[in-house]
Amino acid sequence: VLASLKMSQRQGGLACLQKKLLSNLLKDKNVILDIGLNFRRLSRMKVLIVFDDVTCFSQLDSLIGSLDRLTPVSRIIITTRNKQVLRNWGVSKIYEMEALEYHHALEIFSRHAFKQNHPDVGYEELSSKVMKYAQGVPLALKVLGCFLYKREKEVWESAIDKLQRILHPSILEVSM
Repeated sequence: VLASLKMSQRQGGLACLQKKLLSNLLKDKNVILDIGLNFRRLSRMKVLIVFDDVTCFSQLDSLIGSLDRLTPVSRIIITTRNKQVLRNWGVSKIYEMEALEYHHALEIFSRHAFKQNHPDVGYEELSSKVMKYAQGVPLALKVLGCFLYKREKEVWESAIDKLQRILHPSILEVSM
């Protein structure tokens, strides 16, 4: 089950996401929010849960409580930019993603900014400035590429100038 925590904030909060999570895991559309009962049922199952874009410990605490509620063969994958969230929850194995290499980053950016695998002629230097700013973070590359798609060079230059002073809101959310 993939639990998008960003989506939960927009669509009914963590209680709604918890109900959806338990409903999917238990294959029971009429799941009631009796945490103890539901987790007793879950403790007998082998499950894989992916929590995407976790920003604080309380999100995990509200949704699952503690790791010992699940069987030892169950797995939880958590993506976050904040390693302390994982430490606070008692996560034993942390894998840190490396930034993308320049040519891979440029390809991702170009797919969104130019709808091809490389920058348009005349946009190479501007694209290089965006690469330096995004620092190989895939979401930053996608957000910036979509924002700059089919824009004139003047808009690119203005955007790059602003980016050097103020983070784009979508990137700011990811980098915290």
